[in-house]
Amino acid sequence: MKRLYLLVACLALVPLLARAEASNYCLWMLLVDTHAVAMHCGQPLSPAAEQRYHQLRQAADEEMVRDARLSPGGSPEKVKTFMTNYMSRGMSVGAGFPGYCASRDAPMVLRMLGSFTSKENTAKILAGLLIRKNPFDGDCL
Repeated sequence: MKRLYLLVACLALVPLLARAEASNYCLWMLLVDTHAVAMHCGQPLSPAAEQRYHQLRQAADEEMVRDARLSPGGSPEKVKTFMTNYMSRGMSVGAGFPGYCASRDAPMVLRMLGSFTSKENTAKILAGLLIRKNPFDGDCL
Protein backbone atom coordinates (compact mmCIF):
# COMPACT_ATOMS: atom_id res chain seq x y z
CA MET A 1 0.00 0.00 0.00
CA LYS A 2 2.99 2.31 0.57
CA ARG A 3 3.80 2.39 -3.16
CA LEU A 4 0.23 3.39 -3.89
CA TYR A 5 0.46 6.33 -1.50
CA LEU A 6 3.79 7.31 -3.05
CA LEU A 7 2.14 7.22 -6.46
CA VAL A 8 -0.71 9.44 -5.27
CA ALA A 9 1.79 11.87 -3.76
CA CYS A 10 3.66 12.01 -7.07
CA LEU A 11 0.46 12.59 -8.96
CA ALA A 12 -0.46 15.49 -6.72
CA LEU A 13 2.76 17.14 -7.85
CA VAL A 14 2.35 16.53 -11.58
CA PRO A 15 2.08 20.24 -12.40
CA LEU A 16 5.40 20.73 -10.60
CA LEU A 17 6.92 17.81 -12.50
CA ALA A 18 5.85 19.36 -15.76
CA ARG A 19 7.77 22.54 -14.89
CA ALA A 20 10.76 20.90 -13.23
CA GLU A 21 13.36 18.55 -14.61
CA ALA A 22 12.01 15.17 -13.51
CA SER A 23 14.33 12.25 -13.04
CA ASN A 24 14.08 9.41 -15.52
CA TYR A 25 13.72 7.10 -12.53
CA CYS A 26 10.59 9.03 -11.50
CA LEU A 27 9.22 8.75 -15.03
CA TRP A 28 9.98 5.02 -15.09
CA MET A 29 8.29 4.49 -11.71
CA LEU A 30 5.21 6.46 -12.73
CA LEU A 31 4.93 4.51 -15.99
CA VAL A 32 5.14 1.20 -14.13
CA ASP A 33 2.75 2.15 -11.35
CA THR A 34 0.10 3.97 -13.38
CA HIS A 35 -0.05 1.03 -15.79
CA ALA A 36 -0.37 -1.39 -12.85
CA VAL A 37 -3.27 0.65 -11.47
CA ALA A 38 -5.01 0.63 -14.85
CA MET A 39 -4.62 -3.15 -15.13
CA HIS A 40 -5.71 -3.86 -11.55
CA CYS A 41 -8.70 -1.56 -11.86
CA GLY A 42 -9.84 -3.14 -15.12
CA GLN A 43 -9.14 -0.01 -17.20
CA PRO A 44 -6.69 -1.20 -19.87
CA LEU A 45 -5.32 1.17 -22.48
CA SER A 46 -6.49 1.09 -26.07
CA PRO A 47 -4.31 -1.16 -28.26
CA ALA A 48 -2.52 1.88 -29.76
CA ALA A 49 -1.89 3.45 -26.36
CA GLU A 50 -0.73 0.09 -24.98
CA GLN A 51 1.76 -0.14 -27.82
CA ARG A 52 3.03 3.37 -26.98
CA TYR A 53 3.25 2.38 -23.31
CA HIS A 54 5.48 -0.57 -24.20
CA GLN A 55 7.59 1.70 -26.40
CA LEU A 56 7.99 4.15 -23.51
CA ARG A 57 8.77 1.40 -21.00
CA GLN A 58 11.39 -0.14 -23.27
CA ALA A 59 13.04 3.24 -23.84
CA ALA A 60 12.91 4.10 -20.12
CA ASP A 61 14.32 0.68 -19.17
CA GLU A 62 17.13 1.10 -21.69
CA GLU A 63 17.93 4.63 -20.51
CA MET A 64 18.11 3.56 -16.87
CA VAL A 65 20.59 0.80 -17.74
CA ARG A 66 22.52 2.83 -20.33
CA ASP A 67 23.08 5.78 -18.01
CA ALA A 68 23.41 3.87 -14.72
CA ARG A 69 27.13 4.63 -14.50
CA LEU A 70 26.34 8.36 -14.47
CA SER A 71 24.92 7.81 -10.98
CA PRO A 72 27.53 7.77 -8.18
CA GLY A 73 28.27 4.12 -7.44
CA GLY A 74 25.81 3.06 -10.12
CA SER A 75 26.17 0.25 -12.58
CA PRO A 76 23.95 -1.41 -15.16
CA GLU A 77 23.81 -4.52 -12.97
CA LYS A 78 22.62 -2.56 -9.93
CA VAL A 79 19.92 -0.81 -11.94
CA LYS A 80 18.75 -4.07 -13.53
CA THR A 81 18.52 -5.67 -10.09
CA PHE A 82 16.64 -2.65 -8.72
CA MET A 83 14.18 -2.69 -11.63
CA THR A 84 13.62 -6.45 -11.35
CA ASN A 85 12.96 -6.19 -7.62
CA TYR A 86 10.61 -3.23 -8.10
CA MET A 87 8.65 -5.07 -10.78
CA SER A 88 8.51 -8.33 -8.80
CA ARG A 89 6.86 -6.56 -5.86
CA GLY A 90 4.14 -5.16 -8.10
CA MET A 91 1.82 -2.66 -6.52
CA SER A 92 1.62 -4.91 -3.42
CA VAL A 93 -1.76 -3.63 -2.38
CA GLY A 94 -3.78 -6.81 -2.83
CA ALA A 95 -7.19 -6.31 -1.29
CA GLY A 96 -6.68 -2.54 -1.22
CA PHE A 97 -7.28 -2.25 -4.95
CA PRO A 98 -11.07 -2.62 -5.06
CA GLY A 99 -11.42 0.30 -2.66
CA TYR A 100 -8.69 2.26 -4.40
CA CYS A 101 -10.24 1.75 -7.84
CA ALA A 102 -13.43 3.39 -6.55
CA SER A 103 -11.55 6.27 -4.93
CA ARG A 104 -11.24 9.84 -6.19
CA ASP A 105 -7.53 9.24 -6.91
CA ALA A 106 -7.97 6.41 -9.43
CA PRO A 107 -9.31 8.59 -12.28
CA MET A 108 -6.34 10.94 -11.81
CA VAL A 109 -3.93 8.00 -12.15
CA LEU A 110 -5.70 6.80 -15.29
CA ARG A 111 -5.61 10.29 -16.81
CA MET A 112 -1.88 10.49 -16.11
CA LEU A 113 -1.27 7.18 -17.89
CA GLY A 114 -3.40 8.40 -20.78
CA SER A 115 -1.36 11.59 -20.91
CA PHE A 116 1.94 9.67 -20.95
CA THR A 117 0.73 7.45 -23.77
CA SER A 118 -0.78 10.15 -25.99
CA LYS A 119 0.92 10.43 -29.38
CA GLU A 120 2.25 13.91 -28.62
CA ASN A 121 3.60 13.15 -25.15
CA THR A 122 5.05 9.78 -26.14
CA ALA A 123 7.17 11.51 -28.77
CA LYS A 124 8.33 14.15 -26.25
CA ILE A 125 9.15 11.57 -23.59
CA LEU A 126 11.06 9.40 -26.07
CA ALA A 127 13.09 12.40 -27.21
CA GLY A 128 13.92 13.26 -23.60
CA LEU A 129 15.09 9.72 -22.89
CA LEU A 130 17.71 10.02 -25.64
CA ILE A 131 19.57 12.65 -23.62
CA ARG A 132 22.29 11.06 -21.51
CA LYS A 133 22.00 11.91 -17.81
CA ASN A 134 22.07 10.32 -14.38
CA PRO A 135 18.66 8.59 -14.31
CA PHE A 136 18.24 9.50 -10.65
CA ASP A 137 19.03 13.22 -11.04
CA GLY A 138 16.06 15.51 -11.01
CA ASP A 139 12.86 16.02 -9.13
CA CYS A 140 10.13 13.57 -8.28
CA LEU A 141 8.79 14.41 -4.83
